[in-house]
Amino acid sequence: MIRTLLVRIQDERLSESLKSRQLWTTLEGENPSGSIKDRMVLPELLQALKSGSLRVGDCVSEISAGSTALSLAHYCQHLNLKCHLFVPNSIAEPLKEKLTSLKATLTLCDPQTAYQEYEDFLKANKLFAFQQMQRASLRSHYKTWAQEHLLHKIQPTLDAVIGAVGTGHSLLGISEALQPHEGAISAEPISSEKTDGVRNIKETRFGANDPCPLNFINKRYEISQTDFFPHHQIMTNVGLITISDSFRMTLAAAQKFSEEVPSAKRLFLVNSHGRRTEGGFS
Repeated sequence: MIRTLLVRIQDERLSESLKSRQLWTTLEGENPSGSIKDRMVLPELLQALKSGSLRVGDCVSEISAGSTALSLAHYCQHLNLKCHLFVPNSIAEPLKEKLTSLKATLTLCDPQTAYQEYEDFLKANKLFAFQQMQRASLRSHYKTWAQEHLLHKIQPTLDAVIGAVGTGHSLLGISEALQPHEGAISAEPISSEKTDGVRNIKETRFGANDPCPLNFINKRYEISQTDFFPHHQIMTNVGLITISDSFRMTLAAAQKFSEEVPSAKRLFLVNSHGRRTEGGFS
């Protein structure tokens, strides 16, 4: 069982519009593989093993630039499964070393041709394709987690769930579980900028089966990097936590939302990699 640590953000450096709100998040960087992807990957693999669609010793494949790759490599090793990952040829050396240490087989690809290479690989090989960018059903794992571990802790009802979008599974699944008044709110990079692990969902689509339909997002905020929360750490009720660029962008979107909807007082912010800062308060 991956434990859930729900925390409340309480930082004097927040804008006045955010300091008057209740801001909740979880510390997903403390999961075994270091991200929120564990909430999707582990139950999906266990479900596939239970159903017989996946057997011990089988190979699981995916195309991923980071967090999903790490989570798959971690749990495939733990569950005695093989793992074959298609990753960009620009992958950072520490990540490459970590994946290979977890016994994952890596195919390094040119980002421009990676998806076609992966599709050709799937046609030529019989294996378990994870397909996170084509399977909307994967968000059900986030929904189940939020229903079981968050819903009873965050009462009364929230006003919004806000998060950056990679596939969209976590934002939509958590929102479906928590049923906020204002629905799911996305934080997205402006079209001329890139933030690792997230996308502008209008500019970048994953085809007809994209797991994040535009009409499932109630409000979209395109955020420039100059408007990100300016710090890489933020104070919570359990002390300082370290946050990623995607969460700094999410905080900026939360500020814009709170200014537009001043009646919204209780927000849940999806935090894919947050963790307690070493040497911080506990």
